[in-house]
Amino acid sequence: MVKALIIDEEIDTWFMLSGVLRQNQIKTNFVNSLSAARQSLQKDEPGMLFFDNHVQDGFAGNFIKYVKSNYPGIKIVMIKDQDGLAVRRRAAAEEADLFISKPFNMEAIDEAIKRIL
Repeated sequence: MVKALIIDEEIDTWFMLSGVLRQNQIKTNFVNSLSAARQSLQKDEPGMLFFDNHVQDGFAGNFIKYVKSNYPGIKIVMIKDQDGLAVRRRAAAEEADLFISKPFNMEAIDEAIKRIL
């Protein structure tokens, strides 16, 4: 079974993402900080990571570099509150595999899953 780690401070994001991921036979785990994410990765490496660009203890860019260098097989989906070309370019520069913007819907999550798997 494929596993996903969701890193976000908003419980609504976790609820929607985990529901759609479970429908796609993907087991989920949820944390609300980068430090908790590092601990979770050490215990159980997921196949994919969904996370907000900014959480209480850091920003996505540094964390993506950490994940890519220590867990190169994990696919990364960055979640941002904004959309636009500049934001997408930044996500690509930070080496995220995919980008979805909030508010998102079930179709956007399904599409991200299909592209990653």
